[in-house]
Amino acid sequence: MSSIGRFHLHTFFDEDAKTLISARQKGLAIHRTKNIDAAGDEIELPIRDIIRRRLPVNYYIGHGHIVDASLNTSGQFDVLIADNKGSPVLFRSENSTDYLTYESIYAIGEIKSTYYRSKHYVSEFVEKIRIVNQGMSRAKTPRDQLTQDLIFSGDGAVEIISSDPRPYKNPLFKFMFFVDSGDLDLTALYNDLNKADNRDCPNLICFLDRGVILKAEAKKGDTWDIGNIVFYPEFIDPGRGTDYQWLLYEFDVRTTAASTLAYLVYMLNEHVSSSMVLKPDLLKYHSNMFVVKQGIVIGSNSIVINNSITTSNDDHFSKCD
Repeated sequence: MSSIGRFHLHTFFDEDAKTLISARQKGLAIHRTKNIDAAGDEIELPIRDIIRRRLPVNYYIGHGHIVDASLNTSGQFDVLIADNKGSPVLFRSENSTDYLTYESIYAIGEIKSTYYRSKHYVSEFVEKIRIVNQGMSRAKTPRDQLTQDLIFSGDGAVEIISSDPRPYKNPLFKFMFFVDSGDLDLTALYNDLNKADNRDCPNLICFLDRGVILKAEAKKGDTWDIGNIVFYPEFIDPGRGTDYQWLLYEFDVRTTAASTLAYLVYMLNEHVSSSMVLKPDLLKYHSNMFVVKQGIVIGSNSIVINNSITTSNDDHFSKCD
């Protein structure tokens, strides 16, 4: 008689974590040959693959740049998670660098092999996010948007009540991932994060060998009273800012790497499943290309120029100059 087995989920995450640690070692060896791009690929490729395998297929996992409808373009991100249904890639280069519509983006990520305090990785990532937030634009998905194509509109007789407290459904999720914590200084990192606006800060920072950093309710008494984790620091009421702190969550030392990786996958799945991005209006993206010189009425002797009709010498087909 067969018995019910137990699925050892941590084992599979542990194997993925070992793959990342091995990739880091290879990357360090390649870096010493001065091939910086190849060294970065050693760690970025397996992380994107892990995320790709653990998110539903209706999400696109790539890397590259965000482009908005005004053709403003972001810096490069190591991970882009986007809608894979109604949002085409604007362009993909020979080295697989993507240019994706801002409307389609769920999350962005920065991947580093080792944390070096002198490199100011977190501050640089915060600045990249700030540039996106201040220099690029996309419509916010309203709370009464039911699907990408359907929004609820009632006359007051019907009311939709949502348990989602967020003011809109498409916040941008931002994360950083370090395989090795290197010379991590928690006080310096805390100061870097506290200097930035919550909207520009990562939602999650992962150190494979240490744990995860995120924001949570934390009130100081005789000891710290830790409350709920905050997925989206940007939505914290400014008047309650002191009620929240950046925390490092350290897992059981025996499963730190697997748990850290699993937490990233968990938060990404939670985010994409609870969010809704809108379809891009591709006409807006291409409108500056469609500068019409003149219109030709096929089979007649008329040419439309600036909405006025002129006569052509050709009775059957009017040609452009």
